[in-house]
Amino acid sequence: MAENETAPVKEAETQAPAKKTAKSTKPTNVKKIILIVVGIIVGIIILIIAIAMLATSGPRKISDSFINNIQTKNASAGYAELSTSAQTNVTQQEFKDVVEQIGPVLSGKPSNESSESETKNGKTSGKVVYTIKGSDGNTYKITITLVKQTDGWKVELFDSKKQ
Repeated sequence: MAENETAPVKEAETQAPAKKTAKSTKPTNVKKIILIVVGIIVGIIILIIAIAMLATSGPRKISDSFINNIQTKNASAGYAELSTSAQTNVTQQEFKDVVEQIGPVLSGKPSNESSESETKNGKTSGKVVYTIKGSDGNTYKITITLVKQTDGWKVELFDSKKQ
């Protein structure tokens, strides 16, 4: 080397590498774990709600149609939605007489209060409850019990009560 030249200093050798401390990464890991657990819980809740809605969609669809048929006094379509055992117990004329009597009274928009379905002893059934404002000023609670037959959901029982 020449007299005026100095040996270059290697900066990398003079500085120690920065160490990561366990403290700085630990909160991040805990936050990630909490977010994952919360995400899993939310996912499970959404899945349960979806299953419940799917399980009650069949009974709800038929009962909505049944209520509509009563309100529009379409007795023949309503009768077709009755289960085999209900049709055995009620003639088409008897059903038509009931529809002509209560159809005009149940004039308000049906409000669904609850829907449920269950399977017991191999028999799947459902129940849908509505409230409807009547043309007489009263509010009626309508309960429709359904049964799942080979050709789909059918109305087994129909009950209306003044509230």
